[in-house]
Parts: sequence; C-alpha cells; structure tokens
Amino acid sequence: MRRRTVGGVWARRWRYGAVCMVCALAVLLVGCGGATSATNTGSPGASGQPTKSAAGHAAATGVSTVTFTASGGLSGQISLSMDINKGNPGDLISYHLAAEKRFYLDLTDQSGSARQQFILDFTGYTGPGKYTVSPMQAGAAADEAVHFELIVQGSDLGNNLWLIDKSAAGTCAVEVISVTPIAHLDNAPSAPGSHPTLGYSEVDGSITCPSVPVYLADGTPPLTVSSGHFDVLMVEQQ
Repeated sequence: MRRRTVGGVWARRWRYGAVCMVCALAVLLVGCGGATSATNTGSPGASGQPTKSAAGHAAATGVSTVTFTASGGLSGQISLSMDINKGNPGDLISYHLAAEKRFYLDLTDQSGSARQQFILDFTGYTGPGKYTVSPMQAGAAADEAVHFELIVQGSDLGNNLWLIDKSAAGTCAVEVISVTPIAHLDNAPSAPGSHPTLGYSEVDGSITCPSVPVYLADGTPPLTVSSGHFDVLMVEQQ
C-alpha cells in the first residue's frame, strides 16, 4: 500500500418507523475502519462526541498534524505535519473505508531535510471510541499497523524506522475522539482505491505506545510514545 524506506530497504508500504430512523442516524455517526485488527475497548464516543459541530485546525488550514512525546530510541517532543495546500495534494491518502471497517492514517512530513512518516493502520474501526491496536492478533494477512519513521540527528541514514506489525509484538492504545464531516475541502485529492468517495472529514484522536521496536535490529532502543495526538484530514469511502 505504502512504501517504507530504511537505508535502502523497501517493503510494502487508506426495523421500521422510528427504529429505522435511529439506525440510519447510528450508521452516519459510527463511520467505518484498516489492515491489522484492533479491539474496541470503549463505546464509540465514550470520551468525546462522535461528531463535532465545527471543524478544527486541520479543516480550517488544510494542515494535518501528529504530535507526541518520545522516549527510548528518541527523546523529546516530536511533531509532524502535512499541508495539502503545498506540494502534491495526492499526498493526502489517509482514509476510512466503511466496507472493511478500516482506519488508515498516513501522514508524511517532507518539510525538512529528511522525510518523516507516521502510519496508523487497523481494522475493526466502528467510529469514535477507544481501540487497542495489536497486529499480532490479526494473523498472517496483517500489514504494518503502527509505523514511525523519524529523523535521528547524527544518524548515517538521517532517520530510523520503528514499527509494530505482524512480525513484532506490541500494542498501542488509540482513541478516536471526534470525526467532523467537511462540506468542502480545498485541494481535495482523489480517493485511493475503487470505493466511492462519500466526502472528507477531520479526525481528532490520541495514541500511546509503550514499546515500538526498531525495524532493523541494529541495537537502537525501542520507541516509547506518550501524550500522542493527531488532527488529520481523511477521505471517507463506502
């Protein structure tokens, strides 16, 4: 789906009457979901409203962001951003695929001297709520689920890749706090895949990961992610 790059290594990188009305509304609010499985550990909207009445920073500016506090393999505050008003709008490939309950967040930051990327990819997504993302539970068909390709100052490669996938044990706690439909999105790209596009949304959430192993076993310590927050633009697909 997406490429991942580390030092020349490439791998495969979006009832009737009143009861019917309630059901239809529930479908609109719940949304859909990714390539690795996740366990829903909280009711949709448990810690926030399933939808917001007003768009936030990402919708207002066209800039998707991911921020978190890193320790272990890296330390300090990490911030990635992607502006669909600059460069190729096709870079916005984050999507929510309802038919597969798939949640695919892909934010690539190329604003600096080296490319940085964050991917969060899981199935079982049913809308706002809390999820435990665990690729090991997804079986052999699972793709990468949590991917941090980040700049490492002084590294010969310029960056390093930490990821949890079907070959690496680990879990991340993810909460999708709110999903805000966007009536109009400037520079909106074409949606990936063959599924009809329903529109776009702004997705606000959080992520924490106790231990994300490095992709190449070169002695680099695992990455610990805390206080993670994402505010991103997504394509909504059937």
